[in-house]
Amino acid sequence: MCATAATTENFMPPPGSRILVAMSGGVDSVAVAALLVRSGYECMGATLRMTGDSETKPVFEPCCGLQAAEDARSVCEQLGIEHRTVRIVEAFERHIISPFAAQYAAGRTPNPCIQCNRIVKFGLLFRYAREWGCQYIAMGHYARLEEKNGRMALRRSAYRQKDQSYVLAPLTQPQLRRSCFPLG
Repeated sequence: MCATAATTENFMPPPGSRILVAMSGGVDSVAVAALLVRSGYECMGATLRMTGDSETKPVFEPCCGLQAAEDARSVCEQLGIEHRTVRIVEAFERHIISPFAAQYAAGRTPNPCIQCNRIVKFGLLFRYAREWGCQYIAMGHYARLEEKNGRMALRRSAYRQKDQSYVLAPLTQPQLRRSCFPLG
């Protein structure tokens, strides 16, 4: 599953690279962390806390809530890697929730995941990755990367039924160049 950087199947960072694994607490991000650790990469996990600390279960709980952060921390502990939780409630509200609500109220059907990937996951989380000494970021998205003519080309997942490349389409070349998708 984890191809080396020399193949065109699915770009992976050079062996020994330090990779920040974005961990939602779900199976896909857990699999990514385990695959990368097993492949010899130096990894750390990070979970974005995008919801408040309210007692009520928010709509985004499955991927961004308190339980997700705890699940990811537990997995990282079992893998022997560091885990950090990053609270970005205000930024998530400002950049994702408010624009989504405005578009929806205007009769449109926006996809907040596309903006979240570009602005939050591959924007804010990249800043943290650099601060923590990580050269790359890995996610559990089903997509592939191929280096072609000096550029990173986003490709559909080999497992077409789970392909998520469409939500990654707005990513920039600098964002793609520092990313990897081991489940591609």
